[in-house]
Amino acid sequence: MRCDAQRDGGAVLIDHLTGTLHARAPGSVILQCGPVRVELRIPLSTFRVLPEPGGSVSLWTHLVWKDDGPFLYGFAGRAERDLFRLLLEVQGVGPSGALSLLGHLAPEELVREIRARSMDGLTRVPRIGQKTAGRILVDLGPKVDKMELAAAGAEPGAVSVGSPLADDAVGALAALGYGAKDAKRAVDGVLVEETEISLGECIRRALQRLARPSR
Repeated sequence: MRCDAQRDGGAVLIDHLTGTLHARAPGSVILQCGPVRVELRIPLSTFRVLPEPGGSVSLWTHLVWKDDGPFLYGFAGRAERDLFRLLLEVQGVGPSGALSLLGHLAPEELVREIRARSMDGLTRVPRIGQKTAGRILVDLGPKVDKMELAAAGAEPGAVSVGSPLADDAVGALAALGYGAKDAKRAVDGVLVEETEISLGECIRRALQRLARPSR
């Protein structure tokens, strides 16, 4: 088990968790961290890049305190976690709205829509109406204009040539129905272009390669 923590005033905040995947569902995951099983709520984007149960998982985390107790949220990439925290600053978004946005828009896509002040780009996401989208653009526009997304290499679990997570990327593609050889060829092609990349981005680019007509 690996658990990195940061101290904020008198409270210890969990920065990210590494453990064994015990169970997964589209909106949540359970990690086996030593003798403890930790449940985290996750966006669909993170669910799509999870390995099969029994595999190793590293997630960036954020703890939200509600009236009915604390809830831990997990993200495959640091950029997703950072955007989740920004979205929580907007009145009316809340954790559910933030997860919906991150599940339907990749971090770079969400940043692009906010920078373009695109109402249409945000309102096509379920649970995000015009009023909420307007608040996001007004409240976060100036902040997002100045922000830089966390580099893929800074994420725990970045994929590189020969890394174990390269096999996880191939496994994720195989779970989507692609043949093992085709999946490996697509992942290897991505890693030729990018020597180090996040797992989610690696899978996304590999899917783009697999979708291209063969010549």
